[in-house]
This record gives sequence, C-alpha cells and structure tokens, in this order.
Amino acid sequence: MKDLGHGSSYTRGLPAGERAPRAGTRLTRAVPVRRIKPNILSERFDESRTFYNDVIGLDGGDGLDWILFFGTDQPEVQLSVMKLDIKAHVHPDVSIEVDDVDAVHERARTAGAEIVYPITDEEWGLRRFFVRDPNGAVINVTEHRG
Repeated sequence: MKDLGHGSSYTRGLPAGERAPRAGTRLTRAVPVRRIKPNILSERFDESRTFYNDVIGLDGGDGLDWILFFGTDQPEVQLSVMKLDIKAHVHPDVSIEVDDVDAVHERARTAGAEIVYPITDEEWGLRRFFVRDPNGAVINVTEHRG
C-alpha cells in the first residue's frame, strides 16, 4: 500500500529515491464530489429517531431494516444511522457520493489503497466500493445509478 504521507505505508511502494507528492498534491484530475455523509453505527434505531428528530431537528428517520436516513431539504445534508452494512459486513465511517465511482476506484487501486469491499452494483441503485483511508477509516464511495 502506497502512502502520500511521510514514511507511512503509502510511500513503501515508491521506487528508490522517488518522493511522494506533498500533501494536497493531486495526482490526477479530481472527480466531482456530490456530498459527504457520516454513518453512525447503532442498533438503537428508536432512540436515534427521537434524538435526531426531536433534539437535533433533522427530518426523516425512515430507511430500511438496517439503515435510517436523516437530513434537511438540502440533499447534501444527510446523516445515516446503520447497523453493520448488510452487504459488505463492514461499517463504513463515511459515505462520499461522487460523479464517477469507477474513476475513484481506479485511483484508489493504483495508489495501493486497501479495497475493503469490491466495486459492486447494488440492487438499491448504488454502484459503490469501500476503501480504507490512511487513518484506518472505512470510506463508502458511491455513485447513484438510474
């Protein structure tokens, strides 16, 4: 796994004498990010509905038997409360929706990042994969289809 940091795991795969790009340097043109959404791991759905609706003031609390969605009238503002991910069986800390999930997947693979859940077309309309960031967080990279 290559690292873009100082001597961490992302730099191990670089040829001798080659330096990793400094922080903030883009290796390729960025894929537009549509939204970033935290995912809270919980089995306490009733309490979560009460808290996020009545205390925080978010709308929603609907979802599936394993995930609830809260937000506002702005689609970029969303929070998920979920049990262990139903398909990946790993909890993603954050979901990032992009315009081209395949391009991000290729960049993650090329960088040597750990792919935790393979790129998959899910029956609920997402194409996604999970990747571990340099801090150990699991990132659910998604693209809505159709």
